Amino acid sequence: MEQLSEYDQLLHNIGRAAQAHVNIERSLRDVYIALTSPTLGTYLASSIRSKKLAEDCLLMLKKADIPSAALEAANEALLAAKNSEEIRDRLIHDWWINRLEPGNSKPVLEQHQVLKGSLQGFRVTKRDLSYARNGVRTLVRTYHRINAVNHVLRDELPFYKSAGIRSSIPLNFWIRVMKDEFKVNKDGSIQLNPKNT
Repeated sequence: MEQLSEYDQLLHNIGRAAQAHVNIERSLRDVYIALTSPTLGTYLASSIRSKKLAEDCLLMLKKADIPSAALEAANEALLAAKNSEEIRDRLIHDWWINRLEPGNSKPVLEQHQVLKGSLQGFRVTKRDLSYARNGVRTLVRTYHRINAVNHVLRDELPFYKSAGIRSSIPLNFWIRVMKDEFKVNKDGSIQLNPKNT
């Protein structure tokens, strides 16, 4: 990866952001389906975009019969998912220019964000690769948090409990993931952060 130019590394991270957001949206659909099962409302999930999925799930979650600590953590995770679309949009839909400025030997990345209500206007911000990397990191973490919401709902909602199928992973593990208390390993797996004593 280090052999790539800074601009090519940016493009690589834009692709990673796109895929991470696809994972978030897919997991939000799973949460939506968990909250609407066993009704016909499950069929609506396929036609709803991520921000609206998160908003609808937040609304339905208020009535979910799950432990209060899980409910609080799930709300936090769903709020992060709701905000993830903006992160994705900035990375994917903004115009990125690799500009060599006078007196510099290294090009500078510029992010050009279209100004709403303007035909030609852009907000220009100088960036470095850390902006894209941090965006990707946030999106990947948000995916894991929403995946944890899905696990909790399928373990704790009465409809699923009555089926007798439960995860072997304790509820506290998922609560800590939903609260963003984990690290992502190089292989994409996660592990909880050590507890402060």
